[in-house]
Amino acid sequence: MNSLRHSIRQELFRLSRSISIDVSTYQQFLNRLAINQRLVRSHNPSDHFCVFFVPYHRQSNAVFVGHHIKADEWLPPGGHIEPEEHPLDTLKREIVEELKYPLTHERPAFFNLTVVDIANPARSCRRHWDLWYRVELKKLIDFTYDRQEFYTASWLPLSQALSSLHSRRNYQAALASVAGKKPRKRIDLTSLKE
Repeated sequence: MNSLRHSIRQELFRLSRSISIDVSTYQQFLNRLAINQRLVRSHNPSDHFCVFFVPYHRQSNAVFVGHHIKADEWLPPGGHIEPEEHPLDTLKREIVEELKYPLTHERPAFFNLTVVDIANPARSCRRHWDLWYRVELKKLIDFTYDRQEFYTASWLPLSQALSSLHSRRNYQAALASVAGKKPRKRIDLTSLKE
């Protein structure tokens, strides 16, 4: 589990150098990594780390999202990080499981973080620590999405996808940054506590 903790910390450090994110959320991630090494669902069913990946087509400014069955919300594809799995390995596994699409030449880009509290009594998950990756594609791929995960899923213009995420403002903010067009500034790491 220490290797997963180390992998996530490395990803956070890379993110701090590349884009402007919510410093409070970033600090929450650092705190969570420092206090508890039970990071995955199999070791901590209520509070664990996950990955979202956003298939993105820059030319049309479209993203691929779906109406997720368990969450009953429109979300990008993603999933729980497994023990000893690097977040990028989670992305590679989940994109095959959920979209039947193996990554070949695409280079996923880590672009944001969210922490979300879940209030679904039918599920053991109570809090997700989400790492968001962009998977930029040169063409709009007709994905074969997993119908056990999504009621429906499709490419949507980014503006329409954002309005479909109306119940989760932090998801909206994360998804809004997928295009990477906003002014960027580095996080001052000296102000953060380990």
